[in-house]
Formats: sequence, structure tokens, C-alpha cells
Amino acid sequence: MTHELALFDFDGTLTHSDSFQRFLRYSVSQTRIRRHGWRLAPALFACKWGWIGPSILRQQAIKLAYKGRQFSELEALGRHFAEQVLPTLEDSQRMQAFFRHLEQGHDIAIVSASLDLYLKHWSEKFGVTLLCNRLEVKNGICTGRYQGKDCGGAEKAARVTAHFNLHQYQHIHAYGDTQDDMQLLALARPGQRWLCGTPFMDDL
Repeated sequence: MTHELALFDFDGTLTHSDSFQRFLRYSVSQTRIRRHGWRLAPALFACKWGWIGPSILRQQAIKLAYKGRQFSELEALGRHFAEQVLPTLEDSQRMQAFFRHLEQGHDIAIVSASLDLYLKHWSEKFGVTLLCNRLEVKNGICTGRYQGKDCGGAEKAARVTAHFNLHQYQHIHAYGDTQDDMQLLALARPGQRWLCGTPFMDDL
């Protein structure tokens, strides 16, 4: 048992800015923003002050941005975003750890609360596993909800344990950048938990 697993959050861990917010701006028309954007203001305020978590904010944003839209349109936008925009968001220094695991042949998973609309193309390019949020679609139309739970916080760790047999790995590495990644980071062995490049102490 010598194989290794590396778990990476995406936004803020492999990128220097948030791809989820960037894709929302990229994929939502100014007309829709003017018509519905004000409805998100209370949730933004509540999240800023810690009254609600980022999961609730994300779900409200998804509802306002995508409910009633053609999924095929969003798929096309996601592919273009992955090809043209995501490379400009990558943090070259933090990507070094990703490439190191890739070159060593380790199993790698991107575990993110962002959307598979664009992350699936990025992950396929490198041949790594993707565990993230997917939009619910009925008859080709987005419902404004996720398929299943929001992939943040404890759900990140749940997705990993459901997908991988962690007992087969001698070493598990985990990388994140916020409190939303703590349960994911807890899956790693002592000394192999990284918060923006800083090793966690074992008692965190």
C-alpha cells in the first residue's frame, strides 16, 4: 500500500481569485442582473456578517442566475469559460503542488463547491477526478437547484469518502484555503494538510 491521494479545493487554492463569482458574471446577462440581482442583497449582507453560511448564499445565487435557462446554453458557456478564462485564474505557485502530484502518478481529486459546467473541462484536461456541484436539469431546463447537497463544508469530505476507499492509501494530502475546507483537510494524514501552503498543526 504505497499509493497516494491528493485532494484539492479549487477556488483560492489553485486559483488567485474566485471562479464561481467570475462565472456568474460571465454567464448572466446584464438584463437578468438588473431584474433579479437586488434579491441577492439580503443574503450577501447576512453572509458577510456570519448570519448564514456560504452554502446558502451559493444556492440563492444559483436560483436567481439559472432558474428557467436552457442547460445547453450554459454548457456552451462553461466550455468556453474553461478554455478562455480559467487558465488566467490559475495561481502558478500553488499549481506547483498540483503538478508535482500529477507527475508522481498520484490519484488526484478536485473537491469544489463551484460548478461542473466549467470544472469538468478543466479536470478532464488533466485526467483527474472531479467532485463538485452540478445543476439540476429537467427537460433541458435548469430548475435553479443543485443535484443533491451543496458540495461545501462537511459535504466535501462526504463526497470523497463515498468515491474513494481511503484505507487503500498510505498517504493522503489535502489542500484548501477557507473554513469551508476544514472537513476536507481533516481527511489528510498529520503533516499533509495545507491551508494556502501552510501546514496545519495536528490539533486543528
